[in-house]
Amino acid sequence: MKMVRKQFVALLVAFALLLSHGCKKEAEPQESLDATESAQTQPVSGGENQIIADDTSISDLISTWDAGKKDEATEKFLSIDWQDASVLKQIRGFSMSEEDLKSLSDDEIKSIVGETMPLLGSMRKLFFHIASEAEGLASSGDKAKAEEYLNAIRKHGSSLSGSEHLQVVQMYGKAAVGYADKKLSEIK
Repeated sequence: MKMVRKQFVALLVAFALLLSHGCKKEAEPQESLDATESAQTQPVSGGENQIIADDTSISDLISTWDAGKKDEATEKFLSIDWQDASVLKQIRGFSMSEEDLKSLSDDEIKSIVGETMPLLGSMRKLFFHIASEAEGLASSGDKAKAEEYLNAIRKHGSSLSGSEHLQVVQMYGKAAVGYADKKLSEIK
């Protein structure tokens, strides 16, 4: 019971950090604080290993965004097939469920939360940037391109909102879907 309480508190704190960090309007990109900075092999439940490396799609996307290359990051975001499960398996926090998390030690949980929250914060800033770009495109009459941008956000969120993900990742995914749906309805 004590471990479940600690996990719940950790997730609440992590979600609060995501909300407070992600709600700020287009702050300057920050240095990446997560495990995607260098290649490493991480154990996950079931004895499998995952490789988190600089050249993975999500890692490259976040590194590009955090380096302040907004246009390049936007293009990378739009080119990722978010429905491809292997894309999400690149990041431990994106590829495990709450049940998987509960089976880990407190140190492993802390590590995963520490890796996942900065990623979600950067992803949130990026998707708001892309949504802003979509609004500009819609305002200038390019509704088809605006819809393409918003549909990419929707697919991204949809890929993260299933029960096979951590609750904080699910909440992020559902928020992205809801935001994209709202903006899509506004431009139609």
